[in-house]
Amino acid sequence: MDTSISGATPRASATATAPADAAPSTDDGRLDSRPRRRDLMWRWDGEDGAHVLIGVPLTRSAHMLNPVAARIFGLCDGETPVAAMIDRLRAAYPNAAPRIAGDVRGFLGYLRDLEVIDGWPG
Repeated sequence: MDTSISGATPRASATATAPADAAPSTDDGRLDSRPRRRDLMWRWDGEDGAHVLIGVPLTRSAHMLNPVAARIFGLCDGETPVAAMIDRLRAAYPNAAPRIAGDVRGFLGYLRDLEVIDGWPG
């Protein structure tokens, strides 16, 4: 299973990944952030129902998120702290654990830049 985090559109290949980084510092206030999805059109999609298709008003486009990115997007409920997102993904994908913190941070920044989420200072 592909464990990369991608924000690829269905018609264009635009990948958003952050460089790998070390485990997050416990004094990093961003880990307490609780990103929330903005009110926009999105749905679970794909044959397996593990992908998310989101409509992005900023770019007037649709983006298909792979299962890992969809899981992060789904956790952007305004209640789940970033640290918990990272922990859940590390448990689900132990082989990718060393790079997950950086990937999550980078992907949340990507969603913030697309104006899809609020509450992520980056």
